[in-house]
Amino acid sequence: SSAGRWAATLGFEVGHRFSRIDAASRDPDSVLTWRAIQAQLEGRGNTLIIGPHDALNAPAAIEGTTYGGLVPHSDDATFSDDSQYEQPETPARVAAAVAIGATSVSVLMLVGHVPEAGQYFSVLDRLYSIKTATPHATIADQYALSIWPPFRDTITAAMVANEVTAEFDQPQCKMQLASDGSGQLQMRQLYRASPTLELVEAY
Repeated sequence: SSAGRWAATLGFEVGHRFSRIDAASRDPDSVLTWRAIQAQLEGRGNTLIIGPHDALNAPAAIEGTTYGGLVPHSDDATFSDDSQYEQPETPARVAAAVAIGATSVSVLMLVGHVPEAGQYFSVLDRLYSIKTATPHATIADQYALSIWPPFRDTITAAMVANEVTAEFDQPQCKMQLASDGSGQLQMRQLYRASPTLELVEAY
């Protein structure tokens, strides 16, 4: 439809004992964990934040740049648990106010990064696909993106001033179960199952 709505399927393997599946999925806790996930979703009552694994097609990956990722302190030291700062590979933000239902959005990119048709990005956990990307006539590194589906939320001028992120590296989408019965365990021989979650975009 003209409004559009994202759909997704997540597939898993759970079970234990002598199941011929991945070792991590054979953990006895996998069955309990799956049941806990179902309980926390409460049918269609709660939402998941997930997105396409498409980092290789993000602007930074295509350009071969490594501006972000994991970054240590200025002296190359890490935190006590060996973790580091995590920064986006493709820093980008919404550059102008957007109304609900809009089919285009302006984004300001890091120098050297160019958005392309076919890429995913998200704003406020809403997923979009780029139809066309047109450079601004006078503002460097700003692009007008023609998108699908239409914009889900209002972005005000005040929000733009606070730099609303346009997420290209790990775009996300707010989703819920397509039906209350999605993901039910049907245990087979050797106490294993291959449940799937059928998801649709949450409004």
